[in-house]
Order: sequence, then C-alpha cells, then structure tokens
Amino acid sequence: MNEIIKADPAYRNLVIILIALAMVMVLLVVVWGGPWFNRYIHAMIELDQMEDLQRSLVWLEAGLMVFMTGFGAFGIWFVWMGRRTISERKFPPSGVKVLRDTVPVVEEDALKRGKIVVGLGMLLIISAMLADFFIVMLFQSLFQMMK
Repeated sequence: MNEIIKADPAYRNLVIILIALAMVMVLLVVVWGGPWFNRYIHAMIELDQMEDLQRSLVWLEAGLMVFMTGFGAFGIWFVWMGRRTISERKFPPSGVKVLRDTVPVVEEDALKRGKIVVGLGMLLIISAMLADFFIVMLFQSLFQMMK
C-alpha cells in the first residue's frame, strides 16, 4: 500500500497562524501580564483593598481553570482520534487533514499508534483535572491566609 495522503496547504497555514498567535499571547502574558499583576497585587495590599484583590484572584483562578480545562478538551480529541485509528486500523484515519504529505500506517502499527494516542489523551484529561483540583486547593489556601 503505497498511497500518500497529500497535505492541505490551507490547513497547514491555519495551524501555523494559530500556533504563532498562541505563542504571542503566552509571551504577552509572561512578559507583560505577570509583572503588571504583581504590581496590582502590591498596590491592593498597600491600599488595604482586600475585597478587590480577592475578587481579582477569583477571576485569575477562573481563568487558570478554563485554560487547564482546554487541555482536557484537547485530550478528549486525542482519545477520539485514537479510537478512530484503532477501529479503522489506519493512521491517520480516513478524512483527516494532514500538515505534510503522509504515508499511512496500517494494521498492527496503526493499532499501536492508536493505543498510544488514546493513552496520551487520557493522560491529558487526567492532568487537566488534577491541575484544576490543585488550582482550587492553592487558591483556597491563599484565601484562608488573606482572612
């Protein structure tokens, strides 16, 4: 079986643009957002506006939880793709767009890849759930210290 699944250039460009946007957003948050939020926290403490600070921290907690839940959603997609690979015994499964010209893997090798993809998806889902749990625990202890 020497078929080659041709890459979709428009899909590849979309993925590159989305990754670049994500990198720029992370860079902005790390370089600009972190120091700004640190100054904001110190200003709120100096002005003794603990209710406003607590409200801001609740929003930060919610944002972090939504961000981590996104990894869980990505994990669900991984599980779905792995199960499709296992059922079709072909990787990538039929109808999936690829970023570069790809020779499909079939039968036992595809089954192995499908199981690996399902495992990675489960790992992402569990990691996202644990991260959300630890975010809640961290912020609960932080709010207890603020009282």
